[in-house]
Amino acid sequence: MKQNQLTFTTVLEHSFKQYEQKILAYLESNHARYRTFAERITPDLADKTQVYSRLAFAILSANSPFDDTVKALDVAMTRLGSLQPSDISRFKMVPEKAYYLNRAYLQLELKQWQPKKNPLDWQAYRLEVKDKFKGLHLAKASFTLGLLYPTTADVACIDTWIQKTFLGHSGFRSLNLATYVAVESRIRAYAKRFGIGTFLAQWLIWDFARGTQNNHDIFPGNHKATVAIAA
Repeated sequence: MKQNQLTFTTVLEHSFKQYEQKILAYLESNHARYRTFAERITPDLADKTQVYSRLAFAILSANSPFDDTVKALDVAMTRLGSLQPSDISRFKMVPEKAYYLNRAYLQLELKQWQPKKNPLDWQAYRLEVKDKFKGLHLAKASFTLGLLYPTTADVACIDTWIQKTFLGHSGFRSLNLATYVAVESRIRAYAKRFGIGTFLAQWLIWDFARGTQNNHDIFPGNHKATVAIAA
């Protein structure tokens, strides 16, 4: 039994190594383009509306298809702080999300959020954001930081596609912090190899895994351009 398990594990590792070479090739060919994408969506952190749009998109995107999330964001940006559940229910959003968004906007109004200060490490800042804003779990808090600091964020959003790539999961699972950080560390190693931020490396891997290129150019509500990746 142990020998069979060892053989199975070796086959899986070999299979991933082959897949990893394709990931690295995609990073090599596209990291400069994605850096441009990231620079284009970098918000003015002194602009409350720009910050809110990133936070709102992260909250809305939880368990939601991309197209529905974009449409819901369009509506949310016209009802700042006064969003009703019925405003977004047609996009298959649970009522709680309207509450989360209104609460988040009020928190920004009251200056309860501050940009990252240099002495504060990314992990501590991520946990701070996760605890401060309702509707964010670890992955979506990471996504929020990625959208706020797209070129520099040293965090990764370990979502369904990233879990499938590195953990072989068939769907999203809640990960404990140790497993989450372990996957994130692998992505950070790729990022360092190409001189880019961890979130940016995760963005590239996410697109590669899905087979499309998304430039995240949806703020303050414009639809994201999507281009198929050649096989």
